[in-house]
Amino acid sequence: VGEAVRSDGTVIITDDIFHTDAFISKTNVYGREVAGAELTLRGKDFNGDDVTFSLDDVTLGTGAEMLSQSDTTELTWRSGTTSTFVSNLADGTYTLHEVTAPNGYELTTDITFTIENGTVTGDTVTENGTVVITDDMILSDVSISKADTAGDEVAGAQLTLTGTDFNGDTVTFDISKAVMGEGASLVSTENGTELTWLSGTTATVVKELRDGNYTLHEVAAPSGYEVTTDVTFTISNGVVSGETVTEDGTVMIVDDLIRTDVNIAKTNTGGTEIAGAELTLTGKDFKGNTVVFDLDNVQLGEGAELISRSDGQVLTWKSGNTATLVKDLADGIYTLHEVAAPSGYEVTTDIVFTITNGEVTGTTGVDGNTVTMVDDAIVTTTTTTTTTTTTTTTTTTTTVATVVPANAPKTGVAGAGIPLAFMFTAFGTAFVLRRKNEA
Repeated sequence: VGEAVRSDGTVIITDDIFHTDAFISKTNVYGREVAGAELTLRGKDFNGDDVTFSLDDVTLGTGAEMLSQSDTTELTWRSGTTSTFVSNLADGTYTLHEVTAPNGYELTTDITFTIENGTVTGDTVTENGTVVITDDMILSDVSISKADTAGDEVAGAQLTLTGTDFNGDTVTFDISKAVMGEGASLVSTENGTELTWLSGTTATVVKELRDGNYTLHEVAAPSGYEVTTDVTFTISNGVVSGETVTEDGTVMIVDDLIRTDVNIAKTNTGGTEIAGAELTLTGKDFKGNTVVFDLDNVQLGEGAELISRSDGQVLTWKSGNTATLVKDLADGIYTLHEVAAPSGYEVTTDIVFTITNGEVTGTTGVDGNTVTMVDDAIVTTTTTTTTTTTTTTTTTTTTVATVVPANAPKTGVAGAGIPLAFMFTAFGTAFVLRRKNEA
């Protein structure tokens, strides 16, 4: 209060206007001071006049920058890591406006506060009279896809997501913000600094992620796939970027198929490699797709000959003197078939073998990563027939009896005819018996 006397004798009593000091704080939703926001302050004093700000009345916070070049009715500065102090503010109504927000933050609405009789009031004024203008962080929804090299979604991978926001704080994930893809399942049971889930047949969306740096890690790969390296991505002002980020902002983590080299040997029953067998190999991978064989992955054995002329679903070759190596086979079920056997050998039955997580198994002919198909030699049988001939000789003896007529002249000794006949009969009988004994 002061006094003055005019020339006409009038005494004038003058009241000084209240002037008040105010701290202006630019913070995030966690109450941390945020640097880099461009702010303006304008005001009308209680008389309705524009307030003129003196730069001498401004004490900038740490790291803050004055943008106004002279005393002005619009005070402009860039926020720092501590609040800015403005002194000698007259009673009136003031508006604090954010021109641009720092990276990672949304522009906020204007803040209005009032000074009356030196007291600062307003919706965002603290108990100690600090005017607070708060920025919400930019929050982004990120789609995370677990795929194979063909771009197909792969279920069953255990994945974890961790991150550090742009302020350097470890991100705490809200599990209610994780929208699982079809067939996916959440492993994490509570909010935490590590979000863990099992992938499904569609991508999983993690919502409301703050700007920052994130790491996607594969704990365990699905059957048939190799565990891949970590994928990192960045969110800046709501834009997702990284080496594996697609144009639509999807973060891809890609698994390679497990690939296995298989030796295929063609031998006889003695274990010796035999050349000249025409063989084919076909297969279905673990996803049920027909395998397409790359001829560049076939390492023929010594003396073997490739019959297939281009990549295809049937690999055909002729065996040589050493085994043939077929490289980079995916997990699946394969059939080795003999089209034609070498000369002197029987065509054998098919061999079926399975590759699971790089391990080759089968019921026949599988030893480690070697599949052996064995041919039996053709056996020639000679049959000898012996014929025995028996000859039987039959001797017939005829006995002739001589009848002498009654009127025949008698010669020799009377009665001699009967003994003579008897003698001939006895002789004949003896002869027959002898022949029978000889026979």
